[in-house]
Amino acid sequence: MTTTSQAHHAASVAEEWRRHWPLVLACVVGFALPTVAVNATGVFMDPLHRQFGWSRTQITAGLTVAGVLTIPLSPFVGSLIDRWGSRRIGLPGLALTALALSAIGLANGSFGQWMSLWTVYGLVALMAKSTVWTAAISKAFIAGRGTALAVALSGSTIAQIVTPPLANLLLNAYGVTKAYMLLGLIWGLPAVLLASVFLVEDGRGTARSGTGAAAAAPEFSGLTPREAMRCVPLLRIGLSTLIVLMLSAGILVHKVPLLIEQGVDRNTAAWLASLSGVAAIAGKFITGWLMDRFDAGLVGAGTLIIMALAFVPMLEPFRTPTMVVLSMMALGYSGGTKLQICVQLTGIYAGLRHFGAIFGVMASVIALAAGLGPMVTGFIYDLGDSYTPIIIGAIPACLVSALLLVRLGDYPAWHRPRAVAA
Repeated sequence: MTTTSQAHHAASVAEEWRRHWPLVLACVVGFALPTVAVNATGVFMDPLHRQFGWSRTQITAGLTVAGVLTIPLSPFVGSLIDRWGSRRIGLPGLALTALALSAIGLANGSFGQWMSLWTVYGLVALMAKSTVWTAAISKAFIAGRGTALAVALSGSTIAQIVTPPLANLLLNAYGVTKAYMLLGLIWGLPAVLLASVFLVEDGRGTARSGTGAAAAAPEFSGLTPREAMRCVPLLRIGLSTLIVLMLSAGILVHKVPLLIEQGVDRNTAAWLASLSGVAAIAGKFITGWLMDRFDAGLVGAGTLIIMALAFVPMLEPFRTPTMVVLSMMALGYSGGTKLQICVQLTGIYAGLRHFGAIFGVMASVIALAAGLGPMVTGFIYDLGDSYTPIIIGAIPACLVSALLLVRLGDYPAWHRPRAVAA
């Protein structure tokens, strides 16, 4: 950027943040809520087994059902967001998600009832997942979109850090069923209150600050869903996302046993897993800042190259305790950007006219990858009783994902910073 364009960009970013920071705050808490159930499951697993005699497969089957529902229904929910706006979908979605999470505490030992509770949860949580928040942020921010998305999507990482100790505290004080009930209320109440005040839009679904008069909303341009299915950059973004998220989801679930295989004791492995979450937040902010200022495809590719390099220290003869720590930090940094890269690039190359429907398809790809990744990783491990083949295969997989994001093409005309308000 020239000095003049840098100044204009900075002014545009500052104006967007001045007008829309309350929206970002609402999105942080709102995006965190649907991830609480996943982050609490590990804490509640043994108590549920002791209380009801369920196996780990039975306990986690509910999460699987909730995730599978996302695959076919996300594009439909995205279309509703395009038509009605994020507020009309997200606000009732948050309330229902909080109630459905609390209702899981009604479990009485019947596995059929357990699956029914999770089915209801999966259906209502669709109304509070990533498309709601990314659509609102993408329509409110142009010049500072990358950074705004980084902040909003950090909600899931914050939930990953806060939920386990909170769930354990509630478990020790009230037992597992009441802990579920309280967890839904503790996370749900502030999410609903913030969204009701700050997730304010005009008639075309454009986010306003909720604290004063909004600027005139632009008419959004972009591809139709049919055109998006034939758009080569979007197809490359989707394939890259599928590959890297399958890998990331598998590593996330198997992170602790993978570290134990590296010679790390269990307590240290748990500490490193938590530390990588802190690195993920740093990755979101740095990548968002870079994507606002440089070619977003190249920034995304660079992040995936970092992920590829992060696996090398886990192989002999490079493996040492220090190198394993550095590897986990690098994996956390790069892994924290995967959803953000997909959202940013989808908004750039698809436009915002039908962003909800188009990103809904991307959300289905994300759900498919998240469902397949842990299972495929476990299957490969079972074949050879080792994670080494996964580590070796991850390096070229990350490089292929990075290559898919290189030279996606010039930004379409609709991705231009708005003029700064006088």
